[in-house]
Amino acid sequence: TMPESVLEVTKKFMSNPVLISVKKDQLTLQGIKQFYVITKDRNNKVDAILDIMGGSHLPQMIIFVNSQKDAAQLCDILANHNMGSSQFHAAIMPEERVNVMKQFRAGNIRVLVATDVLSRGIDVHGVALVVNFDLPRENETYLHRIGRSGRYGRTGIAINLIEEDHLKQIEDLTLFYTTTISELPVDYKKFF
Repeated sequence: TMPESVLEVTKKFMSNPVLISVKKDQLTLQGIKQFYVITKDRNNKVDAILDIMGGSHLPQMIIFVNSQKDAAQLCDILANHNMGSSQFHAAIMPEERVNVMKQFRAGNIRVLVATDVLSRGIDVHGVALVVNFDLPRENETYLHRIGRSGRYGRTGIAINLIEEDHLKQIEDLTLFYTTTISELPVDYKKFF
């Protein structure tokens, strides 16, 4: 999942680089159940998040949004509903990001609201659930996001909150990765 521009830079600055490629139909991570929920609008996405977070057994989770502003707003909304979370994005000072990740890895933070700065290279054993509050702008980013769950041979759940006009993007993702993204069943909490 490397853009062509990055490949060009590697050719320019590396001597004899080796490219290892994997067919995109082999990229889908095994062990991650993928679902979508159709919501009426953005406010209903918040209701869906509150429903997902309700109940006694909440797995450690990451909620992905597409902007720093949305991360801050969603954290505020969750706090107003007595549901703790922390945010993780590029506007957070590096020292604070390190502290947040340390607390998240230790399990002291259960819910992390993040932008795509967290979608690559972060491995946390306890993450069982990834929620795409916003679908990513690029298909390749989808795989990186959902890959934050189901690490180290464990199963994971990915839930995509979409409005009806984004159903086409879900269909595109299923074709792009040759995978299945099903509508979230009513009894979805059995997966946690």
